[in-house]
Amino acid sequence: MKGKDWEPLFGRLKERVAPSTWEELLRARPDLAPLVGALKGAGVPPPEEVLFDLVGPEGSVIGQGLARWGKVVLVEPGTPCPPGGVCVRFENAPGEVAREVKDALGSADRP
Repeated sequence: MKGKDWEPLFGRLKERVAPSTWEELLRARPDLAPLVGALKGAGVPPPEEVLFDLVGPEGSVIGQGLARWGKVVLVEPGTPCPPGGVCVRFENAPGEVAREVKDALGSADRP
């Protein structure tokens, strides 16, 4: 096997060894299972980061994000949006939030 022949094998191995960010989020916040299910069902890719500090303009922590895809940040109601971020607040039904995240991901890629 050469070069790209290894990529599918490595991807499957990586999935078995390292927990996905979805699993990480569910372990820490099992109450978010309906939301994670809706996000996965809508085809939203696994987030790059979960349960992280949001930092304000002065460098202080302003809240905690639930999940992050580039500039798109999923936060709970009342949590401020970090500077330069595109926030989606988890204040509606999981299916609606999943659509909002998917739309935000699409618009965040456009200039």
